[in-house]
Amino acid sequence: LKKSLDSISEIKKIEDELSYANGFLKSVQKKLSNSKFVKNVPKNILDIEKKKALDTKEKIKILRKSLIKFN
Repeated sequence: LKKSLDSISEIKKIEDELSYANGFLKSVQKKLSNSKFVKNVPKNILDIEKKKALDTKEKIKILRKSLIKFN
């Protein structure tokens, strides 16, 4: 089955978003695994970083589901 150019373009877009989201998640998780950061940062900032991680994990799930639909 041949994929249309629109489908190929959409797959590429999703893959790029997924790659960015994975990199972003990695950077947030790195902060959260740094005990100095966790100990010294105000609680509201820590909560924001944890929320970023959760939101990004959810976005990654959605992007992966979108890719499955195209493949």
